Amino acid sequence: GLGEHVHRKMEEMYIVLEPAACEFTVSGRTAVLPGPAHAVCPMGASHGIYNPLDRPVEFMNIGVASENRQYDAVDFAKENDLASRKLESPPPFLWNHIDRNALREVPAYYKGKGTMFVRQLWLTEGFRTNWGFVNHYLLPAGNSIGYHRHEVMEEVYYIFSGAGRLTIDDATLPVKAGDAVSCPLGSAHGFYNNSGKDTEIISIAVAMEKGKYDGIVLNDDLTKR
Repeated sequence: GLGEHVHRKMEEMYIVLEPAACEFTVSGRTAVLPGPAHAVCPMGASHGIYNPLDRPVEFMNIGVASENRQYDAVDFAKENDLASRKLESPPPFLWNHIDRNALREVPAYYKGKGTMFVRQLWLTEGFRTNWGFVNHYLLPAGNSIGYHRHEVMEEVYYIFSGAGRLTIDDATLPVKAGDAVSCPLGSAHGFYNNSGKDTEIISIAVAMEKGKYDGIVLNDDLTKR
C-alpha cells in the first residue's frame, strides 16, 4: 500500500485504472471502492491506498498545489500502513465510479467531427485549490474533439483506453492508452480518434482563478492533420 500521510499545501486524487477493488483511506476512514474509481483527498485530510489482492493494481495519483510547485507530505507512523483497517460501507468520503453508462452525448464538441460522450466527474466546488474539473470522455471511432485553446486554465489529457491522434500547437502525434499529454496555458489542442475503436480520455484541468473556465474554438475538426 501507499501508507497514510497528509498534505498541508495540496490536494490529491487517487484513480484506480482497472476493474479492481482497492481499499481507500481518507481522514482515517477506509472503504473498498469498485474500480475503475477515484477518491478525493482534500487538503489537510490524511489518506492512503492499500491493495488487498494477490496481483498488482495500477493507479494514478494527481496532485494540485495551493501555491505553484509547492508540494509537501507528512508521513504517519509505520503502523499506519493501512493493511488491516476496519472497512465501512457505504464509503464515508468523496468518491466516484468511472462508469460508461453515466456518460451523456454531446454533439460537435468544440466543433469537432461527430459526437462524443461526456461526464463531469468533479467540478471546482469539490476542491479547495484552483482545480477546475475532472472529466471522463468517450470518443467513438472517426470522431474528434475540435481544435481549441484556453487562456485561463491548463489541461492534461490522460488516454484511459484506446488510441488516436492528439494535436497540440500544430504538432500532431499518435497516442495510446497510458499516455498523458499536457496542454499548457494558451496552447491550441484537440483529439481525433482514427483508431477504429472507442477511445476514453480523463481530462484534468486547473484554472488560474478558481471557477473560471474558457474555450476558444479554432474551427478545425483535426481529421485532416
